[in-house]
Amino acid sequence: MNFKRFLLISFIILLSFVLISNWERIIGGYDSKKIKMESDIKRHLAQRNVSEDDIYKIEVFYNVKLLGGDYQARVVFNDEKELDYIYYYLDGIITQGGYGVYTKNEKSRWAMENPKHLEED
Repeated sequence: MNFKRFLLISFIILLSFVLISNWERIIGGYDSKKIKMESDIKRHLAQRNVSEDDIYKIEVFYNVKLLGGDYQARVVFNDEKELDYIYYYLDGIITQGGYGVYTKNEKSRWAMENPKHLEED
């Protein structure tokens, strides 16, 4: 009986450790970090003379990786709804990481070849 109790307690402790250490991954990221990132992106874009009215959508998500994960965001602009731009933190600074097709239509190919909001620096 003592051995069964030991196994049960060990299993509960192990399960608790796994759940606690992976909680951010399980719930898809913390809302407070998502809200902060959205705010940081708006500040970053404002420094590049992009107003909030120019932004169609900002979608922040937790990108799960094998070990850990990070927060990234897709940003779609009102004047270029065919593309979405990916932003992430690099050493604590918001950085644009590329772009891709958001809405596939006849303008998508032209937009992919001529992105309006690509940050060169």
